Amino acid sequence: MPVEGRFAGRIAGLVLLLLALFTAALSWPRLQASLLFLPVDTAIGRYFETREIPSTQLPYLVARADAALGRHEHYRYWQGLGLLHYLQAQDEQTASWERQPALRRSLAAGLKVVSRAPVNPYGWLQVAQAQSALGQSSETVIQALEMSLLTGRVEPQLMLPRIELGMRHVDAMTEAQAAQLGDQTALAWRLDAGRFLLALRERRLDLEVVRRVLSRGHGDVLEALEARL
Repeated sequence: MPVEGRFAGRIAGLVLLLLALFTAALSWPRLQASLLFLPVDTAIGRYFETREIPSTQLPYLVARADAALGRHEHYRYWQGLGLLHYLQAQDEQTASWERQPALRRSLAAGLKVVSRAPVNPYGWLQVAQAQSALGQSSETVIQALEMSLLTGRVEPQLMLPRIELGMRHVDAMTEAQAAQLGDQTALAWRLDAGRFLLALRERRLDLEVVRRVLSRGHGDVLEALEARL
């Protein structure tokens, strides 16, 4: 091979190497963030099964989510951080003076999520939950809750939390919004009646409000529920 050809081949190889190094440098913060967030992902996945994260783990998980966001600002990390702050605010071990700031941080994180991913039903539910806990108007809460329903009606992990929240604000709903809540309640029952009954036994759902919501067009589900009770 002529000298010129070998030289051109080496230059091409060097360019490819530099491109590979540049690509690796760009992806490295994302990989770091993903590894930092892994315990948060695991804990949140478990939370949707058990409905709890131990109080002692919350500060550690918040720090991991913050660190992940410091490497790569992705909406999924804001989503995890928002849920953790909300759980901190609800936790009995959290001092009363720390709860409002935790709720405000949860709301801010939720708003970050929906600004980056407007069709994310998890983010909209986080916004609605934080707004409700902060005492904002029912109309404001219902708007965010409705967005969560519209962007992900069939999300098994979200159904009961949405119903629990919606039933606390049902008196402020329009007929159409109350019908949406009734549809979600009927769907949650059909998909997992056992979990629905557990929510009733734990008083996360008010039986009288459930009856009221289901009586509007879901008499068959109400009859099945009464039979199980």
